[in-house]
Amino acid sequence: MGNVYDSGDLVRVSATFTNADDDSADPTAVTFKWQQPDGTETEYVYGEDDELVKDDTGDYHVDLSPTTAGRHYVRFEGTGSVQAAVEGWFAVRGSEF
Repeated sequence: MGNVYDSGDLVRVSATFTNADDDSADPTAVTFKWQQPDGTETEYVYGEDDELVKDDTGDYHVDLSPTTAGRHYVRFEGTGSVQAAVEGWFAVRGSEF
């Protein structure tokens, strides 16, 4: 991650989970967390929240529409059969209009 977007852009963040053999695998549970620059935190759980989408075995994504300028932090967490976490960030430029 680490990309820079303009306010209002659609930002897709994704993660791929793999097992010990490096094959794509689904965790028992997948959670996504988003922290915005103003401290607002959002959490999505796969199977409960439509925003957290499974694309294929082990592949998940969330589409975000951030409007707050600054650095946004994101984290995917897998638990159970595949225990792993993927973290990253992206930045949003404020609008001059």
